Amino acid sequence: SAAQMMKRAVRPRVLIYGALLLVLGSSFLWSLNHRADFRVDLSRDRGSLARMTGPGNIENTYTLHITNSDEQPHRYSITVSGPEGIRLDTPGQLAVAATSDGKMPVRLVLPATQAMKAAGQTLPVEIEVRPVEDSQAEPKTLKSTFHVPR
Repeated sequence: SAAQMMKRAVRPRVLIYGALLLVLGSSFLWSLNHRADFRVDLSRDRGSLARMTGPGNIENTYTLHITNSDEQPHRYSITVSGPEGIRLDTPGQLAVAATSDGKMPVRLVLPATQAMKAAGQTLPVEIEVRPVEDSQAEPKTLKSTFHVPR
């Protein structure tokens, strides 16, 4: 009878499996909708650890690689944080076509006054990359080091 069928459908096990299936399906759809649309990688240039530029300024160079997995082209902003006075000496943005890769050299410069204080040290730096058009997007933070020669 219909009452017996209903009683069977409302068993605790059926309700638990149904809820579990709903949670898994919802989280799958959410993850598809909120997947990262870009990946970033930073590598130090092998040629030189550090070099002196100008009157005592120290420069380290890296290569930034951005993979845009979105169907739209994007512009990405690049900012640096680390020891006091460190600055980006290359453009602060990179445009990457839809479903493509973009590469750019990144030069970080530490002014002479800070470089003298940190002579012989390896300092932590962070490079942050975020899509320019999407202020809500989580920025990607890349940790690296800045080498100051003696």
